[in-house]
Amino acid sequence: MVAEAQNEPHDVRWKRKCLITLLTLFIGVTSVIAMVSVDIAKPSSLTFLRKPVSCEISEWSTWSKCSQSCDIGNQQRQRYVVKEAQHGGLSCPEQDSLKLVRICNQMDCPVNCTVSDWSSWSECSQSCGNGTQERRRHIVKENQHGGLSCPENNALTEMRICTLMDCQVDCEVSDWSSWSKCSQSCDIGNQQRQRYVVKEAQHGGLSCPEQDSFEEIRICKQMDCPVNCTVSDWSSWSQCSQSCGNGTQERRRHIVKENQHGGLSCPQKSALEEIKTCKLIDCQVDCNVSGWSTWSKCSHSCDIGNQKRQRHVIKEAQHGGLSCPEEQSMKEMRTCTMMDCPMDCEMSEWSSWSTCSQSCGDGVNICNERDGFVESDVYLKEFPDTQNVPLLLAVLTPMDSQWFRSKFQTNANR
Repeated sequence: MVAEAQNEPHDVRWKRKCLITLLTLFIGVTSVIAMVSVDIAKPSSLTFLRKPVSCEISEWSTWSKCSQSCDIGNQQRQRYVVKEAQHGGLSCPEQDSLKLVRICNQMDCPVNCTVSDWSSWSECSQSCGNGTQERRRHIVKENQHGGLSCPENNALTEMRICTLMDCQVDCEVSDWSSWSKCSQSCDIGNQQRQRYVVKEAQHGGLSCPEQDSFEEIRICKQMDCPVNCTVSDWSSWSQCSQSCGNGTQERRRHIVKENQHGGLSCPQKSALEEIKTCKLIDCQVDCNVSGWSTWSKCSHSCDIGNQKRQRHVIKEAQHGGLSCPEEQSMKEMRTCTMMDCPMDCEMSEWSSWSTCSQSCGDGVNICNERDGFVESDVYLKEFPDTQNVPLLLAVLTPMDSQWFRSKFQTNANR
């Protein structure tokens, strides 16, 4: 606009200035009149002119996002009028000065890989049967700035099967499979392996072998099988060891074959024989009587008494055995004499005195009583022989015997 104003003729510019001056003066007078008419009610603050108010502009905004995410774009920022100019204040700038534009370039745009078109297919690789043809393409421009990558080398070539004519095809047989697991885990078994037709003969090619040549069998043996111990059946029970009452019977078995190669072991020797009790009939059981007890104490301590002893039935007779003796035969009694009982001597009363043995001369003229025994010197003289003294003593009472002994000893010493 400034450049356009400078190119105008001089009289036009002068007329415009005069017009602007008159317009400004008119606006100022109009504003003064309005101010005077408003302030007539306030005589103390009456003024003829107001203070000019300049135009107020906001700060610039932040730059906008770039118009392009890659390559060259632009950004904008702007400001706006906060308050218009009044009373002759500085006017606001032109509208186009309230907006700024600048070029921005955040990053280069991705460039994708460019590949040429496919070439024509090549000739078939085989004159008969299945062959191959291929065609190719090449990279015109590599990718840039993260654009789509170029395909791998194997994607730049394509191959397809082609057949000009059918070739003779011989029968194709697979290799033999691995031998199968042995049919027996131990001892002799067999293994198999097979093969199969991969492709049948075609167009006059060699034919396939006979069907029985597609399988082979061979003998195999991994290890000896465990052989368990073999034991015979039990024999019949033997006859009872007792014809009556409790007895025993036994039966036996024997080892037929010992175990081999880790087979189950044979039973112990004790397990090859069995014994059980048996009873054909009950045996006759005779009465069983205990022995005689010792004789009891004699019923009297002296002279004749009696003693007893007894026995008892231990087991009654059974099944027709000998019966027990009668009850009275289970006791015995006998007489017993421990010693003779003491007996005191019994003497009669003294008889009257006899007449003197001599009518004259020496005789027994003195009699003394000593426990019923007559003491006489003459009498003692009549028994000088000592061998007869025991006979005399045997018939004397103990007291008389003692007296007789003293007397006899006195006479013997005379």
